[in-house]
Amino acid sequence: MILWEYTCSPDSGITAIRMDSREGLGEPLPNYMMSIVVDFSANSFPAMKALVEKKLGRPKKGGSDYSEWRYSLDKALNQSGNPVINLSRADTQSASLQIALEQGP
Repeated sequence: MILWEYTCSPDSGITAIRMDSREGLGEPLPNYMMSIVVDFSANSFPAMKALVEKKLGRPKKGGSDYSEWRYSLDKALNQSGNPVINLSRADTQSASLQIALEQGP
């Protein structure tokens, strides 16, 4: 469920920002995920990937169009859930950076 969606100035290079919240099905308790997704031009993907790798190191999973980091260095953040950062290029037009906090059993 997208809670908020923002559009940005074309000069920013960001095409949209979405905030999402969803509750999944889990036993014995449901899990919960909050995320922020920043969409941008696919042309900026290599520069964004280099920037995120500089800050977080090599991704845990990845390929030419996808990288995933499961960030565990921030103990205070880890008390709230499991942070996951995804960087992906969907096609020749768009790419996105997703920062999600997974909470649950």
